[in-house]
Amino acid sequence: MNTYTFHTNIYDLVFLGVIFIGLTFTLLLWCTKRINLAANRFLGLALATIVLWIVRVLGIDIRLGTYLPHWSWLPLQFSLTLGPLIFFYVLKITRPEYKFRPKDLLHFSPLLLEQGVLVFQVKESIKTGAATYNTLTFQQMSPVLHLAAFISVSTYLYWSFRLIEGFYQQLKFNHVRDRYRYELRWLYRLLTGFALLWLLWIPYAAADYFYYHGQMDIQTCYPLYLLLAIIFIRIAIVSFLRLDARVPVHAPFVSRPLPPVELKQKGTWLKKVVKETRYYEDPELSLGSLAEKLDLTPHELSRIINTVLKKSFNDFVNEYRIAEVIRKMQNPVYDRLTLLGIAFDSGFNSKTTFSRAFRRMTGKTPGEYSSDLKKEGSSYNLTPHSRPAAIISCHEVTPKWSYEKLTRNFMFRNYLKIAWRNTLHNKVYSMLNILGLAAGMAVALLIGLWVTNQYSYDRFLPGYKQLYQVEMNLTSQHNGTSTQTSIALPLTDVLKKEIPGIQYVAEADDIGHMNHGLWVGDKKLYMEGGAAGPEFFKIFQYPFIKGNANSALKDLYSIVLTESTAKALFGNADPMGKNVRFDNSQNMTVTGVIRDVPANATLQFNYLVPFAYSEATQGWIKDGRTKWTYNSFSAYVALEPGVTYEQIAPKIRDIVNKRSPEMRSLKPEVILHPLKDWHLYNEFKNGKVVGGFVEYVRLFSIIGMLVLAIACINFMNLSTARSEKRAREVGVRKAIGSARIDLVYQFLLESVLITFISFLLGLLLVQLALPAFNTLTRADVHIPYGNIGFWGIMIVFVCLLV
Repeated sequence: MNTYTFHTNIYDLVFLGVIFIGLTFTLLLWCTKRINLAANRFLGLALATIVLWIVRVLGIDIRLGTYLPHWSWLPLQFSLTLGPLIFFYVLKITRPEYKFRPKDLLHFSPLLLEQGVLVFQVKESIKTGAATYNTLTFQQMSPVLHLAAFISVSTYLYWSFRLIEGFYQQLKFNHVRDRYRYELRWLYRLLTGFALLWLLWIPYAAADYFYYHGQMDIQTCYPLYLLLAIIFIRIAIVSFLRLDARVPVHAPFVSRPLPPVELKQKGTWLKKVVKETRYYEDPELSLGSLAEKLDLTPHELSRIINTVLKKSFNDFVNEYRIAEVIRKMQNPVYDRLTLLGIAFDSGFNSKTTFSRAFRRMTGKTPGEYSSDLKKEGSSYNLTPHSRPAAIISCHEVTPKWSYEKLTRNFMFRNYLKIAWRNTLHNKVYSMLNILGLAAGMAVALLIGLWVTNQYSYDRFLPGYKQLYQVEMNLTSQHNGTSTQTSIALPLTDVLKKEIPGIQYVAEADDIGHMNHGLWVGDKKLYMEGGAAGPEFFKIFQYPFIKGNANSALKDLYSIVLTESTAKALFGNADPMGKNVRFDNSQNMTVTGVIRDVPANATLQFNYLVPFAYSEATQGWIKDGRTKWTYNSFSAYVALEPGVTYEQIAPKIRDIVNKRSPEMRSLKPEVILHPLKDWHLYNEFKNGKVVGGFVEYVRLFSIIGMLVLAIACINFMNLSTARSEKRAREVGVRKAIGSARIDLVYQFLLESVLITFISFLLGLLLVQLALPAFNTLTRADVHIPYGNIGFWGIMIVFVCLLV
């Protein structure tokens, strides 16, 4: 399998956003039940055509064929259907009664030509191994298909404009004059913008033919592709957000708002009429029925109650009912009735509603009020003109905090229940919201875990801030200054003996890239390892299971194994003191076993032997001990606690230059590269660190944030799409007395519920994707379920999303 390398630029990120939003509105247009559902489905298919086109462009640009060689065989081009789909959308908008007939399928017959060309491209791709867009068939037929698509879309756009104009001509002027013309102005303008952009193909094609001679880079067309996709998504969004895209012939009558003075007079009249006619005694009284009795519209009656009286309809009616209950409780004639009987006789139809309203008005329960009345006589005469007490006002009946707490708990359960019911009721919206947000959160979380893993490299070692690799800058007249990690062995001797502030020094070969054979009985393993000086384990303090760092590599014929290597060679037996045949030439004694080297370590090895053994068995290494020109070894140092590299740098910079005449022509300069930067900051220019793998880490961090932002934008788009329906719900809630803060809590809890479900689903998606992700990135990423810090970050993450 080929190694997959990402080639991502700013255009690719925008393409991803366009694809994500485009697919979302394709599903919305196709699935949402509206009066103009048939028209929306044509528009959804047209949008899907453009999205698939962008998917193909994105796949080519990021070189997806490196990882998925046959992805170009997928049928992603349907450009010859775009024009007919736009035309039939406009047709269903202007002529809703039109029925799609079998013969209309002839408009889509050019698609057979486009897919037939794809078949020939796939056949050639199978023979040559090239992608379909690199075949000879594609190069010959692509201009023909582009020209056909240009003519097709241009023709059908012209017919679409004719349909709109024909629709206008069929309508007659009415008492609102020509206002009907504004109903489809949004569609006319957007299609005009799309048509003008589509005509830009002419100058692009002319430039390709006359200037580039048919070799114009595809990236030159990216701005045009994006503009066409964005304006078509705009058409889809506007069409979806409209309650009904078809034009009503007669505009509905809208009543003129009453002036403030007349409203106040209406309020006084309303209170007088309700008191005299005793409409409140009707237990089935509603806003609509009372408006009908008063010969008002429900909207006008609601406006009088809310604006003039500053009450909800229920509070307005219940005041009269409570006053009637208190009057009857004071009248001995009604002693034969129970409190509930008096309540029902006064217009209440629910014991719960009566008790809650009575307590809110008086601050006492009906039973407590009746007892006080018998003991002290009545001191409470409520009239419709009395100002009610605060809703949460318990006076001396019960402690205030307990009532508030119970109310909050009850309302929270109520909000949660409503949020859950809304989620279940609006299945399409909820599914798109949850899946879109979960996908975005999963991608962001996956990238976040990977970024955290990259930044954690080598930082598990104690004292990692004091550990360095010795490197050297060499300057030549032709190549400038270059940095190499290999040094000569005499340098390590100088660092050990003459440079104060350096605590340990260890020479080594190319650890992790040296394969040697290990024999134990009939077991034979070829594993990666290396040779290192005796102070290696004092510098890199890997935890020892058996043995210790001070003596592990002192003996010439010793070997240190990792835990998994020791188990592979010796099973569950104790390996200490036992022999391992090294390269089938020398028996090495096991003097230590360390924990397996973590995956987030730059140095990866399964065993280490003393560097002295390499010197004893390989003559060139022994000779290199005194040769300043044998730059073939590695060296690592640990600085003493409290010593910084800035203090050491001047002392080591010119060591080689002063002691090696042979190297002076290259102006050698000794430097130290900190362990914490080995993995991410490993690119040098002119002798200084300029970056490295950290650039990819930053790039993918930005991609993760952008994907999450796109998911949030998608969530907001869907919420906006529901705004018309939720606006009516808000109006009803306000009419029955909901305060602004109650509505905020309700909608906020719905967002919390959807975000929480999305987070759980995203977490599941990440867990399922981790094995393939780790294989692709060659990393060891996992979800730290037992890490409290991780869950704290996740809580903050979810809260920020909400």
